[in-house]
Amino acid sequence: MNKVQRWIVKDSKGRLQGPYTTQQILQKISFGEIGGEEYISPYPGTNWVPISQEPDFFDHLLKVLANLNDDQIEVVHEEENFDGPLDSDHAHPPSDDRNEKKESLEDKTVNIGTDKSGHSETVKINVTQEKKEKAHGPTSDHVIREPKTGNRERVKEEKTKRAKKYKKKSSDDDVIELEDQKELDKKEKLKQAKIPLISLVVIVVIIGVWLFLPNSNSRATKLIFPKKKSVKISKEEEEALIQKAELNIQKDTHKNYVNAQSYIVKSLEGNIKNTKSWALLCLTYLELWPYVDQSAEDYNKLLKATRVSRKLDSAGPNGSTCQAVNLILTSKLEEARLEIKSILDRYGSGQYPPVVFYYLKAIELASTGQNELAINYLDSAQKLWPSWLRPYVFQAQLYKKMQQYTPAYNVLSKVLRASPQHKVAQIELAELEFKNFGHLESAYTRLNNVLATKDLAPNSVMAKGFFVQAQLHAKYDNLDQALDAAKKAYQLDPGNQTIKNFVLELGSAADISTANVDVRQLIVEGDQFFRSGKVQAASANYKTAFEIDPHNSIAAYKAAQTLWELGFSEQAVKWLNKSIQADPKNIDAYILQAEYQAKRYNFRGARKVLAVAAKVSPKNYKVYRGYAKVELIRRDAKGAISFAQKALNLYSTDVETQIIMAKANLLLNQAGDANRIAFDSATKAIEIDFNNREAQIVYAQAYARQEGVDAGIHYLSRLINTYPELLDYRIALGKMLIDDQRYKEAVETLLAALNIQPRSKEAHLNLGTAYRLYGKFDYALKSYLKAAELDPADAEALFNAGLLYLQIQNAKQARSQFERAQLINPRYPLIHYYIGESLFLMKDYQGAIDEATKEIRVNPKLPQPYILIARAHTKMKNYSLCAQEYQKAIKISQLSGENYINVAYCYRLSGSLDEARLMLEKANKVESGNPLIHKEFGALFETLGEYREAIKSYETYLILDPAAKDRALIESRIRILGDKTL
Repeated sequence: MNKVQRWIVKDSKGRLQGPYTTQQILQKISFGEIGGEEYISPYPGTNWVPISQEPDFFDHLLKVLANLNDDQIEVVHEEENFDGPLDSDHAHPPSDDRNEKKESLEDKTVNIGTDKSGHSETVKINVTQEKKEKAHGPTSDHVIREPKTGNRERVKEEKTKRAKKYKKKSSDDDVIELEDQKELDKKEKLKQAKIPLISLVVIVVIIGVWLFLPNSNSRATKLIFPKKKSVKISKEEEEALIQKAELNIQKDTHKNYVNAQSYIVKSLEGNIKNTKSWALLCLTYLELWPYVDQSAEDYNKLLKATRVSRKLDSAGPNGSTCQAVNLILTSKLEEARLEIKSILDRYGSGQYPPVVFYYLKAIELASTGQNELAINYLDSAQKLWPSWLRPYVFQAQLYKKMQQYTPAYNVLSKVLRASPQHKVAQIELAELEFKNFGHLESAYTRLNNVLATKDLAPNSVMAKGFFVQAQLHAKYDNLDQALDAAKKAYQLDPGNQTIKNFVLELGSAADISTANVDVRQLIVEGDQFFRSGKVQAASANYKTAFEIDPHNSIAAYKAAQTLWELGFSEQAVKWLNKSIQADPKNIDAYILQAEYQAKRYNFRGARKVLAVAAKVSPKNYKVYRGYAKVELIRRDAKGAISFAQKALNLYSTDVETQIIMAKANLLLNQAGDANRIAFDSATKAIEIDFNNREAQIVYAQAYARQEGVDAGIHYLSRLINTYPELLDYRIALGKMLIDDQRYKEAVETLLAALNIQPRSKEAHLNLGTAYRLYGKFDYALKSYLKAAELDPADAEALFNAGLLYLQIQNAKQARSQFERAQLINPRYPLIHYYIGESLFLMKDYQGAIDEATKEIRVNPKLPQPYILIARAHTKMKNYSLCAQEYQKAIKISQLSGENYINVAYCYRLSGSLDEARLMLEKANKVESGNPLIHKEFGALFETLGEYREAIKSYETYLILDPAAKDRALIESRIRILGDKTL
């Protein structure tokens, strides 16, 4: 007989309840008595795990927690207060110490939609990690490494002994006797009394790890954002702080950049309006980036600095510094290039050239392999700020990449004369001495000295230093020391196969441990791959980084972006789930997942993701913007405008929201206010960020709506002439030409785009449409199929191929293409409707009705499926049913004149003559010049016996359409009716 499983429950305050049966706990979850934040253990025992991770309760918790009301969205205010009037005495940056509402979100599992097969997709939210650590001790990040020794066999033996001892001890503690609730409470109090001692042990362990590991110091580096201050500092104090910051920046070491950041933040806390301080702060962010966790919080600080500096100095170099740094660090290299170029074009020949932008230009050029040109810009930076060492060190690194070792050696020697303790320069020079000049003793001594110092260098440089040290130790037969140094190098640069192979040569696979690996170098290299267009390689780096460090939300987020870029849309959504699980406060991951869900036409899933985001961060403008984007993708212009306005109320200078506002008003397709608002929003967008390509395109579209299509075409043509290598402007021009029915010009424009980037799916799609409308059906089909080949996970190309076959009346092939598209994405809009249209052409009228009915279930507010059903009923001579379906379509939206004529036809043949007359009058208001209105009026009057009116209507029909195919028949009817009037 099976024993009934019982459980003990521990709430967030450590109170114990139970034992309960599985069924009792399921009931408590249903009644809300257990919310998902509790811990649970089988009875008897104390093997505590979060209840949301217990398989017996996971699904039930999911169902209860997933019942989010899509209409209850609590996103009211932005968490920051920078968007108030900056000229006010009270306009200060927010404090990072602000009190936030604490919600019980730890270990909650929330349903955020369904996948392709209909299964639920979930996000497990663990906001407060401290509670887990109190229950389970320190996380796996806190690992003590084995002490260095020459006798690895002895260490292995000691490990085995300790493991056996630990196993015995833990097995003794696995079971407790649960007599009653009071006894449990006593034992819990005893456990809590031990917490201070345990905490002390944990602290000692962490300090030990922090001191021993080569990369652990870097974890202590934090980006600092100015806190809100009420006391202003004097101008002299402010200038003294900035001068101290600049002196520290000049020295170009980790420690000095940390000091510089501190001085700059103090100056900004005294005067938020100093644009020079904001520019310097973003420069320190750029240089400290290799040392920080690069978390969502770090990106958020960078974004906030960009917003404030841009608002204070929208077009100047100080305001643009943060923008350029932001674009570089988020791998938006083309946008960064345009931003940097615009500043150098405007200010480079002035009295005070923007020295930082010469350095940023070198970074941008080096990212695309243009090292020689980058060196020229570094020369300019050195001349403008000769005491800043960073341009010299970077120049030396580029010389090394170009295998120009003597110039590299000379530049590094110059840096070390100015700053003998410069760690990066010391390591780079030691590598040159070892690899290129044969100065082994000098390199050996240099590395032994510099690697022992406390100051930091970027992971890639530190890994290089340890690897060279390992090779030198091996040459001198210090094999244990060589292995130790090689393992440190691998921990800092786990993606370096050469280092990994060297570790394996000296040791074994057991020495390739990921326990203490710092994955940031993998992410940095992934960013470099992404910027250079090697998306697949970037994706592999990001995935590896996340597999090693499952807490790294940014790695999973970036992996999702690359997967989407590669066409693996379903996988991209799943990786964003991983990003959210790793950091439930990473709002950008929620927003991007909602966008991806919406682009896959899973609008319900997108809204659920945003509902969770709204609960995690209820005062964030990004959540409103996310809702606005989803509504825009749904083509609900009014909904998009409503949400975009709420986002703008919180942050008026957000360029993405302004773009959404412009697009939504253009989508309304109304003259007057909508066009004016679209133009105003697009104008604001390019004022905020002139180099934003999407902003420029929507401005051209709004300009065309205001001033005529030729004005928009001319604007895009100028952009193409200015930036001939940019694909986006050519594709936008192609679309505008298609909309203006200038198909030949559109084809020429899109072919030029494909000469620049032959694998552009969007260019192939639009080229197919241009060819289709131009009547070049073979070329059109070829373009659509090429687009489908480039992105097999996107149904759009196959859907368009189906439309092409419909246009040429090949119903069988049309149906085949639509069904292929349906297999890729069952939610693709109008897919059932067009399968129905194909069946209608094949004279399978009942099949057409069935498919249209399926479309109505998915999209009940679309009029087309009702019209298709009505047309099918007409063919089947079910005139009463035909009229009913047309009426349903009319309730959704105003129909075309042709459809009002059709419904009048159905009413007439079903005997509802008054309704038929009403429909014809509506048709006349919508489309008075349509001759078919008068033909149907003639038939209606003839049915009513009003022969003279019928004759007049028939005669009007023939006047409006003198080449009517049924002219002889109508003339015959006129003669017959004329006889009846005699």
